[in-house]
Amino acid sequence: MTPQPRTCGPSTPPPRPPTAGVEYWKYTHLTIDVVPGRGAGFSVESPEGKRFLIRSRMLTDDELRAFGLDEAVAGAGAVAPA
Repeated sequence: MTPQPRTCGPSTPPPRPPTAGVEYWKYTHLTIDVVPGRGAGFSVESPEGKRFLIRSRMLTDDELRAFGLDEAVAGAGAVAPA
């Protein structure tokens, strides 16, 4: 079966381009785990006795370089001009 293209309707907003949020989070590694417990009511969590746990950390210098974010590595030790 060939996937159908996504269409926009009255209840489906059109896709949006990346925003400032992408810039804010691009130096962050996010891990989303499923763990035992009671969720906050999200439909996937509730019936199964599982919940989502989100962890975050800053990317390492090696990861920044691998993702082409070298400017963050170079700027880490920079001193702001007076």
